[in-house]
Amino acid sequence: MKGQYAVDRTFVSLLVTFIKLGFFLGQSKPLLVSIRAVSSRGASIQQRSFSLGEDPSLAFLLRPSTCTRKNSMVAKMRLMSKELVEAVRFICTVDFWMMAVFWTFSLLASYLQFFSHGLFGRIVSFPRKADAEVPVRPLCIITGATSGLGATAAYALSKEGFTVVLVGRSAHRLSKRVAEICKHNKDAHLKAFQVDISSIQSILQFRCSLEQWLLESHMHASVQLLINNAGILATSCRITAEGFDEMMATNYMGAFFLTKHLLPLLRNSPVPSRIVNVTSFTHRSIYSTKFDKESVIGKSSFRMKQYPCARIYAYSKLLWILE
Repeated sequence: MKGQYAVDRTFVSLLVTFIKLGFFLGQSKPLLVSIRAVSSRGASIQQRSFSLGEDPSLAFLLRPSTCTRKNSMVAKMRLMSKELVEAVRFICTVDFWMMAVFWTFSLLASYLQFFSHGLFGRIVSFPRKADAEVPVRPLCIITGATSGLGATAAYALSKEGFTVVLVGRSAHRLSKRVAEICKHNKDAHLKAFQVDISSIQSILQFRCSLEQWLLESHMHASVQLLINNAGILATSCRITAEGFDEMMATNYMGAFFLTKHLLPLLRNSPVPSRIVNVTSFTHRSIYSTKFDKESVIGKSSFRMKQYPCARIYAYSKLLWILE
Protein backbone atom coordinates (compact mmCIF):
# COMPACT_ATOMS: atom_id res chain seq x y z
CA MET A 1 0.00 0.00 0.00
CA LYS A 2 1.90 2.99 -1.30
CA GLY A 3 -0.26 5.92 -0.24
CA GLN A 4 -0.41 7.24 3.25
CA TYR A 5 -4.14 7.68 2.91
CA ALA A 6 -6.68 5.59 1.06
CA VAL A 7 -10.28 6.31 0.11
CA ASP A 8 -12.20 5.09 3.11
CA ARG A 9 -15.08 2.64 2.76
CA THR A 10 -17.32 5.04 4.68
CA PHE A 11 -17.07 7.66 1.96
CA VAL A 12 -18.19 5.04 -0.54
CA SER A 13 -21.13 4.06 1.67
CA LEU A 14 -22.16 7.73 1.74
CA LEU A 15 -22.39 7.72 -2.05
CA VAL A 16 -24.36 4.47 -1.93
CA THR A 17 -26.94 6.19 0.29
CA PHE A 18 -27.51 8.85 -2.37
CA ILE A 19 -27.77 6.20 -5.08
CA LYS A 20 -30.29 4.16 -3.08
CA LEU A 21 -32.42 7.23 -2.48
CA GLY A 22 -32.51 7.99 -6.20
CA PHE A 23 -33.31 4.37 -6.95
CA PHE A 24 -36.23 4.35 -4.52
CA LEU A 25 -37.65 7.58 -5.92
CA GLY A 26 -37.30 6.30 -9.45
CA GLN A 27 -38.75 2.85 -8.81
CA SER A 28 -41.66 3.60 -6.49
CA LYS A 29 -44.05 4.86 -9.22
CA PRO A 30 -43.54 1.99 -11.71
CA LEU A 31 -43.94 -0.45 -8.82
CA LEU A 32 -47.37 0.97 -7.96
CA VAL A 33 -48.40 0.78 -11.61
CA SER A 34 -47.32 -2.85 -11.87
CA ILE A 35 -49.23 -3.74 -8.70
CA ARG A 36 -52.37 -2.15 -10.06
CA ALA A 37 -51.86 -4.06 -13.31
CA VAL A 38 -51.50 -7.33 -11.43
CA SER A 39 -54.58 -6.48 -9.38
CA SER A 40 -56.61 -5.76 -12.49
CA ARG A 41 -55.38 -8.93 -14.17
CA GLY A 42 -56.10 -10.89 -11.02
CA ALA A 43 -59.64 -9.56 -10.94
CA SER A 44 -60.19 -10.55 -14.57
CA ILE A 45 -58.76 -14.02 -13.96
CA GLN A 46 -60.94 -14.53 -10.91
CA GLN A 47 -63.96 -13.30 -12.84
CA ARG A 48 -63.13 -15.71 -15.65
CA SER A 49 -62.72 -18.58 -13.23
CA PHE A 50 -66.14 -17.92 -11.72
CA SER A 51 -67.66 -17.89 -15.20
CA LEU A 52 -66.29 -21.41 -15.64
CA GLY A 53 -68.60 -22.63 -12.94
CA GLU A 54 -68.90 -26.06 -14.48
CA ASP A 55 -65.25 -26.78 -13.58
CA PRO A 56 -64.55 -25.71 -9.98
CA SER A 57 -61.12 -27.39 -9.99
CA LEU A 58 -59.91 -24.85 -12.59
CA ALA A 59 -61.01 -21.97 -10.40
CA PHE A 60 -59.16 -23.56 -7.48
CA LEU A 61 -55.95 -23.63 -9.51
CA LEU A 62 -56.24 -20.06 -10.76
CA ARG A 63 -57.09 -18.33 -7.50
CA PRO A 64 -53.99 -19.23 -5.36
CA SER A 65 -51.43 -18.28 -8.03
CA THR A 66 -53.07 -14.86 -8.49
CA CYS A 67 -53.16 -14.18 -4.75
CA THR A 68 -49.54 -15.28 -4.31
CA ARG A 69 -48.36 -12.96 -7.08
CA LYS A 70 -50.38 -10.08 -5.70
CA ASN A 71 -49.17 -10.62 -2.12
CA SER A 72 -45.56 -10.81 -3.33
CA MET A 73 -45.81 -7.48 -5.12
CA VAL A 74 -47.49 -5.84 -2.13
CA ALA A 75 -44.74 -7.16 0.18
CA LYS A 76 -42.06 -5.75 -2.13
CA MET A 77 -43.80 -2.39 -2.19
CA ARG A 78 -44.00 -2.28 1.62
CA LEU A 79 -40.33 -3.21 1.95
CA MET A 80 -39.23 -0.52 -0.50
CA SER A 81 -41.46 2.04 1.19
CA LYS A 82 -39.95 1.18 4.56
CA GLU A 83 -36.40 1.49 3.21
CA LEU A 84 -37.29 4.78 1.55
CA VAL A 85 -38.62 6.19 4.84
CA GLU A 86 -35.46 5.03 6.66
CA ALA A 87 -33.25 6.63 3.99
CA VAL A 88 -35.12 9.94 4.23
CA ARG A 89 -34.93 9.90 8.05
CA PHE A 90 -31.21 9.23 7.90
CA ILE A 91 -30.68 12.15 5.51
CA CYS A 92 -32.41 14.42 8.03
CA THR A 93 -30.01 13.46 10.85
CA VAL A 94 -26.95 15.36 12.06
CA ASP A 95 -24.77 12.31 11.43
CA PHE A 96 -25.59 12.25 7.73
CA TRP A 97 -24.57 15.88 7.26
CA MET A 98 -21.51 15.28 9.39
CA MET A 99 -20.48 12.56 6.94
CA ALA A 100 -21.48 14.64 3.92
CA VAL A 101 -19.66 17.82 4.98
CA PHE A 102 -17.02 17.14 7.65
CA TRP A 103 -15.86 13.83 6.22
CA THR A 104 -15.62 15.28 2.72
CA PHE A 105 -13.41 18.14 3.94
CA SER A 106 -11.38 15.67 6.02
CA LEU A 107 -10.78 13.52 2.97
CA LEU A 108 -9.73 16.52 0.89
CA ALA A 109 -7.41 17.69 3.68
CA SER A 110 -5.81 14.24 3.84
CA TYR A 111 -5.16 14.18 0.10
CA LEU A 112 -3.85 17.74 0.19
CA GLN A 113 -1.40 16.79 2.93
CA PHE A 114 -0.33 13.68 1.03
CA PHE A 115 0.26 15.49 -2.27
CA SER A 116 2.02 18.41 -0.55
CA HIS A 117 4.50 15.95 0.95
CA GLY A 118 5.07 14.52 -2.52
CA LEU A 119 5.58 17.91 -4.15
CA PHE A 120 7.49 19.81 -1.48
CA GLY A 121 8.87 17.06 0.71
CA ARG A 122 10.67 13.77 0.41
CA ILE A 123 8.84 10.47 0.63
CA VAL A 124 10.91 7.95 2.54
CA SER A 125 10.84 4.43 1.16
CA PHE A 126 12.43 1.31 2.60
CA PRO A 127 13.75 -1.06 -0.10
CA ARG A 128 13.34 -4.78 0.45
CA LYS A 129 16.34 -6.95 1.13
CA ALA A 130 15.90 -9.60 -1.51
CA ASP A 131 19.01 -11.52 -0.48
CA ALA A 132 18.05 -11.74 3.19
CA GLU A 133 17.52 -15.31 4.38
CA VAL A 134 14.26 -15.92 6.20
CA PRO A 135 14.35 -19.08 8.33
CA VAL A 136 10.57 -19.61 8.09
CA ARG A 137 7.84 -18.78 5.58
CA PRO A 138 6.37 -15.51 6.88
CA LEU A 139 2.81 -15.70 8.17
CA CYS A 140 0.38 -12.81 7.96
CA ILE A 141 -3.03 -12.45 9.64
CA ILE A 142 -5.53 -10.06 8.03
CA THR A 143 -8.86 -9.21 9.63
CA GLY A 144 -11.71 -8.09 7.40
CA ALA A 145 -10.07 -9.95 4.52
CA THR A 146 -13.21 -10.70 2.50
CA SER A 147 -13.41 -7.34 0.71
CA GLY A 148 -11.78 -3.95 0.20
CA LEU A 149 -8.28 -3.28 1.46
CA GLY A 150 -8.16 -6.57 3.35
CA ALA A 151 -8.86 -8.65 0.24
CA THR A 152 -6.35 -6.66 -1.83
CA ALA A 153 -3.67 -7.02 0.85
CA ALA A 154 -4.32 -10.76 1.12
CA TYR A 155 -3.78 -11.27 -2.61
CA ALA A 156 -0.70 -9.02 -2.74
CA LEU A 157 0.97 -10.73 0.24
CA SER A 158 0.20 -14.19 -1.14
CA LYS A 159 2.14 -13.15 -4.26
CA GLU A 160 5.04 -12.11 -2.01
CA GLY A 161 5.31 -15.60 -0.54
CA PHE A 162 3.42 -15.08 2.72
CA THR A 163 1.20 -17.67 4.28
CA VAL A 164 -1.94 -15.56 4.58
CA VAL A 165 -4.54 -16.20 7.28
CA LEU A 166 -7.83 -14.60 6.24
CA VAL A 167 -10.14 -13.63 9.10
CA GLY A 168 -13.76 -12.71 8.44
CA ARG A 169 -17.28 -12.91 9.79
CA SER A 170 -18.88 -14.75 6.85
CA ALA A 171 -17.77 -18.31 6.05
CA HIS A 172 -19.28 -18.07 2.56
CA ARG A 173 -17.43 -14.87 1.70
CA LEU A 174 -14.19 -16.30 3.09
CA SER A 175 -14.49 -19.38 0.89
CA LYS A 176 -15.25 -17.20 -2.11
CA ARG A 177 -12.24 -14.97 -1.44
CA VAL A 178 -9.89 -17.93 -0.98
CA ALA A 179 -11.08 -19.46 -4.27
CA GLU A 180 -10.60 -16.15 -6.07
CA ILE A 181 -7.04 -15.68 -4.77
CA CYS A 182 -6.13 -19.28 -5.65
CA LYS A 183 -7.53 -18.74 -9.14
CA HIS A 184 -5.09 -15.88 -9.79
CA ASN A 185 -2.22 -17.30 -7.73
CA LYS A 186 -1.80 -21.07 -7.93
CA ASP A 187 1.06 -21.00 -5.40
CA ALA A 188 -0.88 -19.16 -2.70
CA HIS A 189 -0.71 -20.52 0.86
CA LEU A 190 -4.00 -19.59 2.50
CA LYS A 191 -6.02 -20.44 5.58
CA ALA A 192 -9.42 -18.97 6.49
CA PHE A 193 -10.95 -18.59 9.96
CA GLN A 194 -14.49 -17.44 10.68
CA VAL A 195 -14.18 -14.92 13.51
CA ASP A 196 -16.46 -12.23 14.91
CA ILE A 197 -14.04 -9.47 15.92
CA SER A 198 -16.74 -7.82 18.07
CA SER A 199 -16.94 -10.96 20.27
CA ILE A 200 -14.27 -11.64 22.89
CA GLN A 201 -15.29 -15.30 23.02
CA SER A 202 -14.85 -15.65 19.26
CA ILE A 203 -11.38 -14.07 19.42
CA LEU A 204 -10.27 -16.45 22.16
CA GLN A 205 -11.55 -19.38 20.15
CA PHE A 206 -9.65 -18.11 17.10
CA ARG A 207 -6.38 -17.91 19.03
CA CYS A 208 -6.77 -21.53 20.16
CA SER A 209 -7.69 -22.68 16.64
CA LEU A 210 -4.72 -20.80 15.17
CA GLU A 211 -2.25 -22.34 17.59
CA GLN A 212 -3.71 -25.80 16.94
CA TRP A 213 -3.45 -25.30 13.17
CA LEU A 214 0.18 -24.16 13.42
CA LEU A 215 0.98 -27.23 15.49
CA GLU A 216 -0.78 -29.67 13.16
CA SER A 217 0.78 -28.05 10.07
CA HIS A 218 4.29 -28.35 11.62
CA MET A 219 4.77 -24.60 11.19
CA HIS A 220 6.78 -22.29 13.40
CA ALA A 221 4.62 -20.98 16.25
CA SER A 222 4.96 -17.34 15.29
CA VAL A 223 3.30 -14.53 13.35
CA GLN A 224 5.32 -12.06 11.29
CA LEU A 225 2.59 -9.60 10.30
CA LEU A 226 -0.80 -8.66 11.78
CA ILE A 227 -3.08 -6.30 9.84
CA ASN A 228 -6.06 -5.02 11.84
CA ASN A 229 -8.33 -4.02 8.98
CA ALA A 230 -11.82 -5.12 10.08
CA GLY A 231 -14.33 -2.31 10.60
CA ILE A 232 -18.03 -1.54 10.25
CA LEU A 233 -20.25 1.51 9.99
CA ALA A 234 -23.57 0.72 11.69
CA THR A 235 -26.49 3.14 11.39
CA SER A 236 -28.36 1.69 14.37
CA CYS A 237 -27.38 0.70 17.89
CA ARG A 238 -26.34 -2.92 18.23
CA ILE A 239 -25.17 -4.46 21.50
CA THR A 240 -22.78 -7.41 21.68
CA ALA A 241 -23.08 -10.38 24.03
CA GLU A 242 -20.56 -8.69 26.32
CA GLY A 243 -22.72 -5.53 26.51
CA PHE A 244 -20.57 -3.32 24.26
CA ASP A 245 -21.56 -1.21 21.29
CA GLU A 246 -20.94 -3.40 18.22
CA MET A 247 -19.24 -0.69 16.17
CA MET A 248 -16.84 0.23 18.99
CA ALA A 249 -16.23 -3.47 19.69
CA THR A 250 -15.42 -4.22 16.04
CA ASN A 251 -13.45 -1.11 15.12
CA TYR A 252 -11.38 -0.75 18.27
CA MET A 253 -11.94 -3.00 21.29
CA GLY A 254 -11.96 -6.32 19.44
CA ALA A 255 -8.88 -5.43 17.41
CA PHE A 256 -7.06 -4.32 20.56
CA PHE A 257 -8.05 -7.56 22.33
CA LEU A 258 -6.94 -9.66 19.35
CA THR A 259 -3.57 -7.90 19.15
CA LYS A 260 -2.97 -8.41 22.86
CA HIS A 261 -3.61 -12.16 22.64
CA LEU A 262 -1.44 -12.57 19.53
CA LEU A 263 1.54 -10.74 21.04
CA PRO A 264 3.23 -14.00 22.21
CA LEU A 265 3.20 -15.31 18.62
CA LEU A 266 4.43 -11.97 17.26
CA ARG A 267 7.26 -11.85 19.79
CA ASN A 268 8.19 -15.45 19.00
CA SER A 269 9.03 -14.56 15.40
CA PRO A 270 12.66 -15.26 14.40
CA VAL A 271 12.56 -12.09 12.26
CA PRO A 272 11.20 -8.67 13.27
CA SER A 273 7.39 -8.76 13.30
CA ARG A 274 5.02 -5.89 12.59
CA ILE A 275 1.47 -4.75 13.47
CA VAL A 276 -0.43 -2.58 10.97
CA ASN A 277 -3.60 -0.80 12.15
CA VAL A 278 -5.81 0.49 9.32
CA THR A 279 -7.47 3.71 10.41
CA SER A 280 -9.38 6.51 8.66
CA PHE A 281 -9.31 10.18 7.79
CA THR A 282 -12.59 10.62 9.73
CA HIS A 283 -10.72 11.21 12.99
CA ARG A 284 -10.14 14.77 11.74
CA SER A 285 -13.85 15.52 12.20
CA ILE A 286 -13.70 14.94 15.98
CA TYR A 287 -13.81 18.35 17.68
CA SER A 288 -14.55 17.34 21.29
CA THR A 289 -14.58 13.97 22.99
CA LYS A 290 -14.20 12.06 26.24
CA PHE A 291 -11.94 9.14 27.01
CA ASP A 292 -13.88 7.59 29.87
CA LYS A 293 -14.97 3.95 30.15
CA GLU A 294 -18.55 4.54 28.97
CA SER A 295 -17.37 6.31 25.82
CA VAL A 296 -14.79 3.67 24.94
CA ILE A 297 -17.21 0.73 25.21
CA GLY A 298 -20.01 2.75 23.59
CA LYS A 299 -22.40 2.77 26.53
CA SER A 300 -22.86 6.54 26.38
CA SER A 301 -24.82 6.12 23.12
CA PHE A 302 -27.33 3.66 24.62
CA ARG A 303 -29.31 6.48 26.24
CA MET A 304 -29.49 8.60 23.08
CA LYS A 305 -32.69 8.73 21.06
CA GLN A 306 -30.79 8.91 17.76
CA TYR A 307 -27.75 6.67 17.35
CA PRO A 308 -24.72 8.93 16.55
CA CYS A 309 -23.17 6.55 14.03
CA ALA A 310 -20.81 9.07 12.41
CA ARG A 311 -19.41 10.33 15.71
CA ILE A 312 -18.90 6.81 17.10
CA TYR A 313 -17.17 5.67 13.91
CA ALA A 314 -14.83 8.67 13.89
CA TYR A 315 -14.20 8.22 17.63
CA SER A 316 -13.23 4.56 17.14
CA LYS A 317 -10.72 5.56 14.45
CA LEU A 318 -9.29 8.29 16.66
CA LEU A 319 -8.65 5.75 19.40
CA TRP A 320 -6.63 3.62 16.98
CA ILE A 321 -4.40 6.58 16.14
CA LEU A 322 -3.87 7.45 19.81
CA GLU A 323 -3.12 3.82 20.71
